Amino acid sequence: MENKFSLKFKYAFMMLFVLALNPFSPSVKASNPSPLIKLISEKNYFSCWNGEDAETKILTYLTDMYNNEHKPAPEEIAEKAREIGFNYSILGNNYLATYYYTYAVQLVPKNADYHLDLALELWCTGKTDQAKDQFEIGYKLDANNSSLLKMYGHFNFSQNKFPEAIELYNKSLKCSDSEHNSNYEYIMKHIAQLLISQTKKSTKIISENQEWPYQIVQCINGEIDEAKLAKYIKDQNDEDLIREQLCEALYYLGYYKIAIGDTFNGELMIKQCLNTRLPAFIEYNLALNHVLKNK
Repeated sequence: MENKFSLKFKYAFMMLFVLALNPFSPSVKASNPSPLIKLISEKNYFSCWNGEDAETKILTYLTDMYNNEHKPAPEEIAEKAREIGFNYSILGNNYLATYYYTYAVQLVPKNADYHLDLALELWCTGKTDQAKDQFEIGYKLDANNSSLLKMYGHFNFSQNKFPEAIELYNKSLKCSDSEHNSNYEYIMKHIAQLLISQTKKSTKIISENQEWPYQIVQCINGEIDEAKLAKYIKDQNDEDLIREQLCEALYYLGYYKIAIGDTFNGELMIKQCLNTRLPAFIEYNLALNHVLKNK
């Protein structure tokens, strides 16, 4: 198992790699009038979610796994392996994240959520065929898993399979419960429909769920402008929440702009998602996937 110094070295290397991918200079940021891009430039994020916390959690979970007085059940070990995998994702160590997600799947092969975790990690590292296999296995195990359906929709969207993505978003909306925020599906379904139609004419998104990212829905609908959206995000009390909402707003609005024909500003916003430095965050990886495909 890697020691703490090795973890920090890999983390620093990952950050350098992300910085190398980001083509933006301060002058580009300053010249663009987008309030969201202005806000991301003000934040100047240099690292992802608390790396020290992730390292500590990994060591704690490993200690629990291997130094337990009682013999844990496979389900208990699998859950700890899943948590370790997630924290390695936060550190940007995709190799070890994949290893532990695979371990969880092997221990409890009939848990759809474990297959979803592995699918997302494989997808984020460019292994799209293997990722699709894991999405399919998870879907067969639990065809009513709203999170899996949404993420499988995102996967198909990223492969430009927009009708398939819309079908999965619709299924996810039907399966959603009170704890599941449906606005993500409404936004992505709306964008996919625009990309299919090629009419560049945007209708309104109809959603009664007024939880975040409802403010992005309002911005797409023309009910608030981007400045008000940026202010809403900036006014949040939690810096991690600001960071996450910024990443989401830049990604979804960026793709919306592309869908209605404003390609330059749309591409600019999607690329700016990389400045949030959130390697385990789905919108960050959607943006990274888009940037790599369009280089």
